[in-house]
Amino acid sequence: MKRVAVIGAGPGGMSAGLALHRAGFQVSIYERRAAVTAAGSGLSLTTPPLLVLRNLGVDIDDLGAPARLGFSRFDGRPRAEFPAIPELEKDFGATFFGLLRPDLYERVHAALPPGILQADRRCVGFEHDSSGVELFFDDGGAAEVDLLVGADGINSIVRRTLHGEAPLTYHGFHCWQGYCQLDGPDRSFGRICHDRDSQASWSPILHKGQPAWQWWVLEPWQQGVAFTGDAKDHLERKLSGWISPLADLVRATDPEHILRREIVDRPRLRKWSSGRVTLLGDAAHATSPYAAYGAGMAIEDGYYLARHLRGQTLDDIGAIGRALAAYERQREARTAQTALFARTLGRIYHTKNPVLQRLRDAALDHSRIPERLLIAGYTRSLRAELDAI
Repeated sequence: MKRVAVIGAGPGGMSAGLALHRAGFQVSIYERRAAVTAAGSGLSLTTPPLLVLRNLGVDIDDLGAPARLGFSRFDGRPRAEFPAIPELEKDFGATFFGLLRPDLYERVHAALPPGILQADRRCVGFEHDSSGVELFFDDGGAAEVDLLVGADGINSIVRRTLHGEAPLTYHGFHCWQGYCQLDGPDRSFGRICHDRDSQASWSPILHKGQPAWQWWVLEPWQQGVAFTGDAKDHLERKLSGWISPLADLVRATDPEHILRREIVDRPRLRKWSSGRVTLLGDAAHATSPYAAYGAGMAIEDGYYLARHLRGQTLDDIGAIGRALAAYERQREARTAQTALFARTLGRIYHTKNPVLQRLRDAALDHSRIPERLLIAGYTRSLRAELDAI
């Protein structure tokens, strides 16, 4: 009785599958798509999830490009720099690394032992009791396991079955993401820039081991309103007057490499597990991109879940409950704090209130608030993750 099913082959699901397999469990990862793929958007990973991936046997050589990040006003006026953090930089020489999501999926997928991943298997429901879990698939098939892990994203069927419907929370803005190759800009740093109601950012990345760039633009947008027109033209006009090389990066981007999505999350879920079923990643704690840590938290979730389950035979429902409770105690408050941090930053930077905009900008331009609140809080959190690995 050591059969574990993981629903979803994103970074968290594959991390959990790898970690649980290494802990001695018989693991199956069920993925609804025919192949492990991801949209071609950029992301950032920090030292802790990279250490987790390395510990799980994932090849992380040349996976991401290091960069020193900082905050500035839209016109380039500096606001704050992330400081050097020796304990976070000693393993890889930096704290932040930029990469493409498909490259991350490819590396983690390559580390999976043969036979673990079952693609083109969409889970449509399950039943569970103290003796086991039965999964049901859209092709009419079924599977019996001893533990179920829902790693199936923000629209998780596992979460919905366990805890019922929870409304999506729209944050009032959408995000453009793109990546390109461009010679010229300094690759030693990236920037997070703001004007009165929008954010635009860039950082160097590696794509297939080659130097490239990722960029984002977050702007206020009415929920459910489709964008019409030419994306590049819209973004180039929006970034007119912003710090270089933002407009150049957009100009160099193939339109097929530009993605748009509305920014949503779900209310905090304080209890993730029930009986022989638990959650991780966006299924448990969907987070807006303002914390730049969604993929990292999912990777860490899978790793720590396996740590708490190590040595279990999965025949004792009481022992399973204690292990899952310990996993939640370690992860729930941490991930909720990050989600709240991201949500709060989004509200601060995208407020439509002109008085609040002026007060915010005055504080950012003429005080140490960015260092004390943004950077100190973020680095404390990363240090805590590093200590736990």
